[in-house]
Amino acid sequence: MTTWLYPAERRYLWSRRRRAIIAVLLVYIVMALLDHAAYRWWHAEGPGLEKLEGRDWYRLLRVLGTMWTWVLVASAMALAGHTGRAVRLLAASGLAGIIAELLKFPVGRLRPSQSDGAYEYLGWTERFAHQAHGGPSSHAAVAFGALTFLGFLWPRTMPLMLLAAAACAATRVVAGAHFLTDVYAGGLCGLVCAGVLRPRTADRGVLLP
Repeated sequence: MTTWLYPAERRYLWSRRRRAIIAVLLVYIVMALLDHAAYRWWHAEGPGLEKLEGRDWYRLLRVLGTMWTWVLVASAMALAGHTGRAVRLLAASGLAGIIAELLKFPVGRLRPSQSDGAYEYLGWTERFAHQAHGGPSSHAAVAFGALTFLGFLWPRTMPLMLLAAAACAATRVVAGAHFLTDVYAGGLCGLVCAGVLRPRTADRGVLLP
């Protein structure tokens, strides 16, 4: 059912959406300016990366961006009688990951570890054969999709959920698999999917009773 809104409410919503879009674009521009520096500051390689990847806390953060984690969590939710929420959790994380993967092809950018932190793009014909190009991070997308959805279920946990998702995204930058802009774009995919699939409360106006 579509929520009826007063004209003033519609204007308020459109104004808020425009501000949100502008803010998203500004943050992306800032991250793009920091991409190369962040790669050099944060990127770990060789023995340093191997040691880091051997840490339990690092592995925990990284697997927050895999569907295996959320299949297990959703299964537990379903067994506890929350089948609808379990399905939405899987949909939020899975759809976000799929969108991020699909966007990799039109972006066609190499991973920073493949280009020494520079922006390098594959030709259109090369993209069909090359499977290691960068672009939106599916790990970040899955993590933000799942964890943000859980934050919507339990609003008091939202700051913790977003922090955990951001930490998962950071592991991809540290590993040299993605630029800051890649994990940011992936995170946006997750946020949007979680927002679309979040539990709905009763319809009501935004400003007026």
